Amino acid sequence: MATYHCSVKIGKAGKGAAHAAYIAREGKYARLLESPKAERLEHVEHLNMPAWAQSDPMKFWQAGDKYERKNGAVYREFELALPNELTPEQSVELVREFVQQEIGDKHACTWAIHNGNAALDRQKRNRNAHIMFSERLRDGIDRDPEHYFKRANKRQPECGGCLKANFSATHKERKAALVELRARWADSCLALTRRWSTAPWMP
Repeated sequence: MATYHCSVKIGKAGKGAAHAAYIAREGKYARLLESPKAERLEHVEHLNMPAWAQSDPMKFWQAGDKYERKNGAVYREFELALPNELTPEQSVELVREFVQQEIGDKHACTWAIHNGNAALDRQKRNRNAHIMFSERLRDGIDRDPEHYFKRANKRQPECGGCLKANFSATHKERKAALVELRARWADSCLALTRRWSTAPWMP
């Protein structure tokens, strides 16, 4: 049965590149691709990267760690539980459409789907998605890595860095935003599974 689990995490400066490498199974985490105990990497995509990071998206997260202000967030992450009833291809379709809905072309993004054994029942799979994205809003202005993460200049955007999306809010507002995000995730799951008549839990 689908649970529609959805959580949000924030990664501070210094943690972006390591986390991106972990979810994409790159660098020192490539060894997990061969480990029978690790969650299996089923899919990974990198979206909306600036020109200097398109051939190597890890350069984007490395630059964020280096140039983002020390107490700033390099990334936000949505962690999603995917229904076990879906095939790997259906899971990719579901996450891809949710990323398009929530991220679109506004933020640089790395997302991946992992699949491992469920904690309570080792015979069941535990497919989940990690969607990490920069809070910096893309505005079409070419910037080098250092300037991309500088403080924005609203009067002269080309002289500053990319503006950050306004995620700062009170605890009550953040809680309400998370509830709304979870509702949209549940709606996305239900809307897409109606296309798949083989899903036994479809309402």
